Amino acid sequence: MRPARHLGATWFFACSLAGCHDRGTPYCEETAHVLALDEASPIQMSGADVLGLAAGAHVLPLVWVERCGDAAFVDVGAPEKQTTVTLTVTYTGGEVRYVDSVLRVPPGPTYEIGVSCMPRVEVDVQLEAITADGLLNESWQKVTLAREATDSFVVFSHDVEPSSFRGALEIESVDPPNPTDINYEISGIFPAGDEPSGRFGGSVVYRNTLGVFDIAIWGMEPNDRCN
Repeated sequence: MRPARHLGATWFFACSLAGCHDRGTPYCEETAHVLALDEASPIQMSGADVLGLAAGAHVLPLVWVERCGDAAFVDVGAPEKQTTVTLTVTYTGGEVRYVDSVLRVPPGPTYEIGVSCMPRVEVDVQLEAITADGLLNESWQKVTLAREATDSFVVFSHDVEPSSFRGALEIESVDPPNPTDINYEISGIFPAGDEPSGRFGGSVVYRNTLGVFDIAIWGMEPNDRCN
């Protein structure tokens, strides 16, 4: 698995959409082409191929992440550290598209940064996450699944807002307190021939410092840096 590459490509994708690249910064110029579900894209992959790795119900072990040293921590008051989560991916007729991604380097001096521009097929689906302990009982529309040409896995990342959750989960505290900004997301990966894995977490800003945090993870072992 190579999630770092996907995170990098996604960042530049969002940046190019928002127009936040400036002169001298390489970026990905991206063009979306709508497809029928079974229509082959220029990378010889269809939306059906994407769904083939992700669609259906997946019952997975979930761990509510505990406090770890002085790292940012969001407490949801989970009564038990471990439970199970059922992730269900359903195609309800959402858009299927091929995204052509081409590296553009402006003339003149440029920043020496690595930019990975990867053509891919995307499918918008419904995603449900329901935990046995009742903390999550959620359903999100237009969650985008993405698969690149040479990958044997599908990834997704979707912004969420815990205050609108239907389950019993509540944000009890954020430590350190009083962040400048905080964002939540659910993300994951569906690999061929292996269990899905993912996380519910986000990012937090304290003045000029950016941190990331996990609230829950599934299909993977917790980080043992505090053990």
